[in-house]
Amino acid sequence: MASFHFLLLVSVWALHSGVSGQIKVFNSTPGLVKGHEGATVDLIWTTVFRIVSNADHEFHHTFPLDPYRLLRSVEGSTSTFNECRDRCEYLNGTNISGIRIQNITTADAKPKYICSLRDIHYGQSYDAVIYVYQKPNRAQLIGHPDDLREGDDLRLTCSSSSNSLPANNRSGVLMTYEWTLDDQYIDPDNPPERHFFEGLDHQVVLISGIAKEDSSSSYKCIGQEEGSRLQSKASEPYVVDGIQYAPGAASIQGNLAVMAGNEVTLTCSAKDLGNPQGIFKWKKPNGGTLSVKTLTIENLNVDDDEGDYECYVENDVAQGASVIHTLTVNSVPGVEQNLGSKKSVVNTDDSFSVSCAFRAKPAASVVWKREDESVLPLSIFSTSPTEETDGKFTITRSTLKWSGTDADVRRGQGGKMLCEANNGIGDPVKSHSMDLTIQHAPYDLNITPASSPVEVNNRDNLQDRVCSANCEPSCSYTWRFNREDGDIVVKSETLSLHSVNRGKHGSYYCEASNKINSPALGKFDLIVNYGPEILNFETSPRHGSIIESNSTTFSCVVDTRPRASIHISGPQGLSKSVKNGTELQHTIHNIGCVNSGTYICTSTNPKTGRQVEETIEIQVKCSPSVQEIFPEEKNYHVTKGASVYFFVKALSHPTPDFQWKQIFNNGSTIDLPSDDSGTWSNLSIANIQTEDYGSYSVSARNSIGQWKDIIFQLLPSSLEIQNFESSPKDGSIIESNSTTFSCTVDPRWTASIHISGPQGLSETVKNGTELQHTIHNIGCVNSGTYICTSTNPKTGQEVDETMDIQVKCSPSVQRVIPKRQIHYLTEGASVYFFVEALSHPPPDFQWKRIYSNGTTLNRSSDDSGNMSNLTISNISMEDLGNYTVSAHNEIGRWEDIKFELREIAEVGKSINLGLVVGVAVCLVLLAVLLIGAIFIFRRYRNPRNSAQREFAADYLEGQVEIVEQLKSITNIEVPLGFILQEGMRQPVFHNPVLLLSGHLKNYKLICDNFTPGSLEIYENSPRIQSDMQTLFVGISNGLAQLHQVGALAYGLNTESVFVHEENGRLIARLSSFSEASLVRQRDRLDFEMGERDVRRLAPETIDLLEHTCKSDVWVMAILFWEVISGCVPYKAYTDTKEVAAAIMSGLKLDKPAECTPEMHDVMMRCWMLNPENRPSASQVVQELLTIKSI
Repeated sequence: MASFHFLLLVSVWALHSGVSGQIKVFNSTPGLVKGHEGATVDLIWTTVFRIVSNADHEFHHTFPLDPYRLLRSVEGSTSTFNECRDRCEYLNGTNISGIRIQNITTADAKPKYICSLRDIHYGQSYDAVIYVYQKPNRAQLIGHPDDLREGDDLRLTCSSSSNSLPANNRSGVLMTYEWTLDDQYIDPDNPPERHFFEGLDHQVVLISGIAKEDSSSSYKCIGQEEGSRLQSKASEPYVVDGIQYAPGAASIQGNLAVMAGNEVTLTCSAKDLGNPQGIFKWKKPNGGTLSVKTLTIENLNVDDDEGDYECYVENDVAQGASVIHTLTVNSVPGVEQNLGSKKSVVNTDDSFSVSCAFRAKPAASVVWKREDESVLPLSIFSTSPTEETDGKFTITRSTLKWSGTDADVRRGQGGKMLCEANNGIGDPVKSHSMDLTIQHAPYDLNITPASSPVEVNNRDNLQDRVCSANCEPSCSYTWRFNREDGDIVVKSETLSLHSVNRGKHGSYYCEASNKINSPALGKFDLIVNYGPEILNFETSPRHGSIIESNSTTFSCVVDTRPRASIHISGPQGLSKSVKNGTELQHTIHNIGCVNSGTYICTSTNPKTGRQVEETIEIQVKCSPSVQEIFPEEKNYHVTKGASVYFFVKALSHPTPDFQWKQIFNNGSTIDLPSDDSGTWSNLSIANIQTEDYGSYSVSARNSIGQWKDIIFQLLPSSLEIQNFESSPKDGSIIESNSTTFSCTVDPRWTASIHISGPQGLSETVKNGTELQHTIHNIGCVNSGTYICTSTNPKTGQEVDETMDIQVKCSPSVQRVIPKRQIHYLTEGASVYFFVEALSHPPPDFQWKRIYSNGTTLNRSSDDSGNMSNLTISNISMEDLGNYTVSAHNEIGRWEDIKFELREIAEVGKSINLGLVVGVAVCLVLLAVLLIGAIFIFRRYRNPRNSAQREFAADYLEGQVEIVEQLKSITNIEVPLGFILQEGMRQPVFHNPVLLLSGHLKNYKLICDNFTPGSLEIYENSPRIQSDMQTLFVGISNGLAQLHQVGALAYGLNTESVFVHEENGRLIARLSSFSEASLVRQRDRLDFEMGERDVRRLAPETIDLLEHTCKSDVWVMAILFWEVISGCVPYKAYTDTKEVAAAIMSGLKLDKPAECTPEMHDVMMRCWMLNPENRPSASQVVQELLTIKSI
């Protein structure tokens, strides 16, 4: 009876206090949200599921407790609290939940913001932090090295640190830096020459090859946190000074060549004397040295003072580059033979000759030139020099003659000329000037201005033309018109023409003559430009006769000199041109109304600058065509009672007649009045009702033609499913037949339609108004809920409608317990038979006893819906034999299922040992099957749907497979069978057992309403400690056995561990387990049913519904702590969400006063947040065996 009592507790716990799993609720979280003080921050969580309208949303900071609550929204009502009162805003959407905090301050820089969501799912996210930027600490700037020499590399390092809050979130902060050089910003992408940044944060600036020019350079830096606009206070300036460097190159200022007897001063200088400052040094040609800057030499002579002088600057660093100065002593030339002041010659006199001579040291070169310093042309004159020695001097003589025989080229080459001698000493020396006159006949006649032809515009004045020629002696001039011997215009070198007209267009000749030879002639051409004038601009055919679809030619003719540009422009971007012409034609083929309008002919003469234009108006006769439509989509989505208008504008000539119509579904129409004006028409519809929805058309016509009717749609504002039904209807659907599902939306919409249902049904049409799907050979498995979902792709609106279908079907076997048909029992035992049918309507079951003579006896059974069980207690010999069960309904029946009961002793007479072993194995498998049934029927005795029934069967099969794989079942509880008791199946065990919770209460280790310190826990401490350590080893070993075959424990606590006593030893056995995927599915079912015992769950199971072997190790350590302390885990927290928050934050249970440090160390390693760091169950076994006590 005690066993039944504790099993009943387990049942109640499983139904109402089961560990709840968690599925993924949040798709994304805010994470770290940064902002400046005064900004508005949005913390937004997106969810995997749609958030229902009556969901409960809460937002906290730090902990999910009332003192930290910021905002709560329940069923559309929002309240703000604490720091958020009257300043926060709730953000929500279909898959969005969030909070907006305005005008943030440092007080809002919390390390954690928590979003809690309660609707059909429960989720809680801690992944949100508000990080408020603050001004960084003042930047510090240091340089290396301190002692600088030119060419060294200088490294400047800036450092600053963040003051932003929360301080714990500064670890990942990236500081960036800005630099100035002499208060000018340094662009990192374009730094000054020899400046380089090390790293993307620009913390270090390297100045490569420091130079003396860098002295006094001042550097500053400013720190700034990445993402923040706040900058630190600038560092103290770092000034570059004290650079040591060698002197610069020396240079010498002074004469290179001087005259003997004079004095010369040579000055040595350097742009840079170096640091420290150097001194000047001289080396003289005779080998002497001097340490002076300026060297003065008096009374120069060639032997002592002519030669090389060297100067340089030297300091402690190095000697600067030296320079050589060579000094030469010379004398200036003197005139030996001079020229006469005047000379005259005819250009045809080939005997022309004249000479000059100079005395100098060194020898001088002599050149002939004009008085204006220009050189005499070699093509006209030639010179021939000769030299003779006079002591230390040289006399140089030069003779001038004609250079060729062409007398014409000599004309005009006379003038003042002289000889010039130069030996590089002092200034060149010149002879007297000679004025040479060369007489010749006129030539090189020029008309100024010289351009020809000359263009002027009609009625303009011609700029005066001046005729000139080279004449010696001077010439007289005559102007003639159109011919060399034509009419004389004027006898003068100047031609003046005013108010020129077209008759002055022609050629003008100038004649020059003197007494030497024949006259010279020249001319220029005068062009008189005029126009343009538009002579004609017209169309063919004429205006008024132009009809659409024909061709029309435009012609523009002008009179002009020179040819002008002509341009015709008009509607539709017409633009046609000719650059140099007198006529332009353009033809428009297939002309239409769009070509109506103003056409312009423009002509421009680029020479006269005159532009003229002429316009013509063209109106093309055309049928109506659409120019403008409103709305452009030609449809409205409106609600009843609203008002709309449709508008069209036509391109038409003459003006069209409009007619609006409403089009009904049967194709009939009615005319509607409209507001028309010229080429536009407006249809207004006010106070829209259902009958107004539909199609409207508008037509337009004139004497030329008409357009194709334009169709408008007036549609409801929202998508609706008009019909979702099955054929035949629900209640008339019978197995093996065909059933068609049809979903129809408002035909005025084009939307995607999707039908889903049992057995993975999923059918979709993307753009349509109806979707049909037929299931052939339908059966009971197709019973369930069918959903039609329709989505408007333009608006995103989604609507759905559901329909429950129950297929009428004859009974079929869904489950039989036990599966074997022959059972071996001893007298006095009890047996239980169970069948479950897949049937609608529910069947009538009939159990029968079949005797050997063929007679039958009906047996009463316990039936419920589609399930039936037969229990036979206290079996006697009369009960042995054959049994059958039948099931039938109005649709049909199944074939009878047969069972047989035999006496085990009778079997033993004729079976061998192998058969006995086989029977024993079958009993073990049956026991595993039955223990699963205990859980399934105890927890889900009233399953809500077929999915739960299917899962219960899968879970049971999973237990069977696990037990078959186990090599040892030392610490695994395997019942022999189960019985019905108060409508629930209870396990039947081979030996009396006790739940661990009951065992602990017997020893007063767990007390009701226990308060620490209220009573002495351990009364038989040595015995209890020894027993507990043995039980802990057994629990760990059982968990290791399960993990070896891919199984996981479920709900590992004091009420899922059985305690046996064998030979004076206590043995712990685990009773709740299955294949890993099924345990995880059971976790999810608990979550959906709202049954989550988070106090006994690992953090990864709470947060992500992840259940692994290491999750079992965490829960096992919680069980150990609970047994040792006698307390409920995390008892200080009364709210489930607070418990979850504490576990997720890494809070560990304190060491109980009665727990040894070694045992607590084992538990602490089992509670590592990272599952990979936890020991395995087998490792825990070894550690528990090595410690002396727990």
